[in-house]
Amino acid sequence: ETDRYDLIFVDPPYGDDDDSVRSVLELLDPVLTTDGVVVLHRQVRSVVELPEFLGTVDERRYGDAVITMMERAEE
Repeated sequence: ETDRYDLIFVDPPYGDDDDSVRSVLELLDPVLTTDGVVVLHRQVRSVVELPEFLGTVDERRYGDAVITMMERAEE
């Protein structure tokens, strides 16, 4: 049995490349509940392509940081 989570925070070091961040996000599919939320903190200049199972709900910029809130994408 796999533990599943309603809320997952992803806060990679600013030095991590965008492909590494995407790889981490892809690992969340089996552990995110159906109505769960993923919150990603990243640099403004970072451009992370989201896995197909995630869709952006809200995004906020704070100086050099961006907070992106995501849920499961509509199928």
